[in-house]
Amino acid sequence: MCLSRPTTAQEFVYDQQSATEQTVGAPGEGGFSLTTQAPIGKSFVPIISSVGFVRLYVTYGNSLHQVGSMLVTLRADSITGPVVSSTDPVKLADGFRGYTTFYFPHGLTVSPGATYVFQPSFGPSSGASGGSVAADRGFNYKYPAGMVFARGSVGFDPVAWPIDDLWFREGIVVRPRISNITKPDTFSATVTVDNAITGSLYSLQVSADLKTWTTITTETATSSSLRITDSSTADTSATTRFYRVIAGP
Repeated sequence: MCLSRPTTAQEFVYDQQSATEQTVGAPGEGGFSLTTQAPIGKSFVPIISSVGFVRLYVTYGNSLHQVGSMLVTLRADSITGPVVSSTDPVKLADGFRGYTTFYFPHGLTVSPGATYVFQPSFGPSSGASGGSVAADRGFNYKYPAGMVFARGSVGFDPVAWPIDDLWFREGIVVRPRISNITKPDTFSATVTVDNAITGSLYSLQVSADLKTWTTITTETATSSSLRITDSSTADTSATTRFYRVIAGP
């Protein structure tokens, strides 16, 4: 029997946030318009030394019913500070409303305890056709370590909005990976998973053809390295047995 391991799934680890998807008071009742109030920024102070993504609640409308796009720029110190990095643009259909994840390049490092600002803006495909995008604000979102910055009207510099806040969540993307597979006897195999998050659930799945996957067991990680035992290897006649690990049950 041959044992193999394909790519495993990714998981979010949240660092800073003003709310979650379960926060009372649904987003969408207001917002800062990128058409009339840009530049818009939200300052935050990371604890983790990397930023992999930021999630915003986004709405998009276009009078010509065209597809637009939005991206997020990360700046150091302030809304006018030096650019650290930018995400790829995310395409938005006319009438879109919902939570949206923007990914920064893998391995982007920041200094824990320092102030950074993420700045949403139109992507290159949006143009000036009358589209509008709003990163949501609301009284239910209160992030204590940062402020929202936006223009009150066209032609003015951005100012702080102390009574408002954006719905946002930022953090890193963790990709648990299978680092080793051993077969101590004919009845079982031991799969070692690295980059696990303590307290998170991981499911070990098996396949003979990389098309149909079956969950063997689900276990809780007690450290960054998790060892999962597959006791069903004696019950198959397949010559190749593929493993993968997914986050959650």
